[in-house]
Amino acid sequence: LIPECAPVLPKLRYFMGHKHCNMVTEADVGFMVGAQGMSDKDECGGAYGIPIVDTTEGRFKVYYFPIAQGRNIGDHGMPTFDHYDEVLTCIKANGVSGCYHLATLWADTPLH
Repeated sequence: LIPECAPVLPKLRYFMGHKHCNMVTEADVGFMVGAQGMSDKDECGGAYGIPIVDTTEGRFKVYYFPIAQGRNIGDHGMPTFDHYDEVLTCIKANGVSGCYHLATLWADTPLH
């Protein structure tokens, strides 16, 4: 750690896309969003989803809308879910924040 960076360390968050996976990599701090439908053979199964960062009300929140899963891990070619129409219809009618009930909350921490 560079000493000059220490004061801002609690404020840092990161998103990465190295693998074709969508997941939390470090609780409340790190997130992998690299799938977008691409499959990594047996690892992530062709996940497709949309992360939303919300910094309202003095909080840092990451909501992840799972849109579709191309196949089960280890089960090549079989779709497991498709929420595209449900999520899109809700967002069009209510805006993104009106549809958080369809998302998974990946992070919820106070803004520093």
